[in-house]
Amino acid sequence: MECELEPHGLYFDNGVSPSTGNNMMHFPSWDSFEYTIGHLDNLVELHEDSFVIPNDLLSEDALNDLEESSGFEEDQPLIDYENSHNFFSLRAFARIKEDNWLDNSDQSGWTWDDDPDNDWLIHGTEQTVYNQYYEVMICSFIFKYMEGGVIVIDSQNQDASSILNSANNGVPIEELLTQFAGSNEKPGGITDHVIYDNSGECVFKVADTKRFILSNPRYRVKGIQHMSGYSVGGNGLKAYFKYKSITKNYKKKGSKWKKRRIKSYAKIVGERHDPYLGCGSPLIEVDKRSTIKKRRRRKVVIRVNPESYNSPSQLGTEIQKLESVHWQRGETFRYYYEN
Repeated sequence: MECELEPHGLYFDNGVSPSTGNNMMHFPSWDSFEYTIGHLDNLVELHEDSFVIPNDLLSEDALNDLEESSGFEEDQPLIDYENSHNFFSLRAFARIKEDNWLDNSDQSGWTWDDDPDNDWLIHGTEQTVYNQYYEVMICSFIFKYMEGGVIVIDSQNQDASSILNSANNGVPIEELLTQFAGSNEKPGGITDHVIYDNSGECVFKVADTKRFILSNPRYRVKGIQHMSGYSVGGNGLKAYFKYKSITKNYKKKGSKWKKRRIKSYAKIVGERHDPYLGCGSPLIEVDKRSTIKKRRRRKVVIRVNPESYNSPSQLGTEIQKLESVHWQRGETFRYYYEN
């Protein structure tokens, strides 16, 4: 879906697609947004294969040691993309916090409960195109993830800056609606200023993280399940929903925990509703798994795009019908997506 871009004061279009303005990525269309994420995923896989395939006969420990000694950087395609746009991304912000946290894993009082991954609302390659405030601009609309929902702001509205400033200063969604929407407040629908999506009848939990202990206590698996979606129709917007499962791998090296390359996969399995028929429809089977590879992380995504519906509740699943599955070194861990 292409969208016309019109000049406005908050951001700028420097002729590069996507461009950056005020440290926010700006995509001219949904297709451009989705293509960029898919393209970056492919670049990372190819980059990883360029290191792993020639060294595939090495043991996991030897492969990790070689990576450290050679200075191979698994995120290099993402770093290159950010640098080419002079952009400080959520990925870069998250990486700094996670690295600092792991660097202190040998200190007294360190705990997995302080994992900064517990706080992220966006996971995976998508972090590369969001800024540290969970914002991205598609067409002329700013999509901002917050605890409890997503707000979508028309960047050409006179209150756009005020809405963002208030949101970034901790004002919750409900107060934003009261302050800026006034009598036009329509949760789940379009207001003059804000489009607000919170939990529908069947879906919406932005992200959940769990850590699993393996039979070998020097290994850990982090399982992340992520659901996100909005479906507001009209004005250049469209229905959009993703289920995501991510497996992250850790091993204790010496006295510290490290992100390590370990054979693993991520999987989504279970049943969900036909998105074109809504929550009352018969459940359809889901079974999608990433390949088993020596990676620090594995990811699988199911994307749903039923453009004919205008409610998140018509995109989803039911509690205890869909699971994320995380496998490492022959051990399997699973947990249900929740509403």
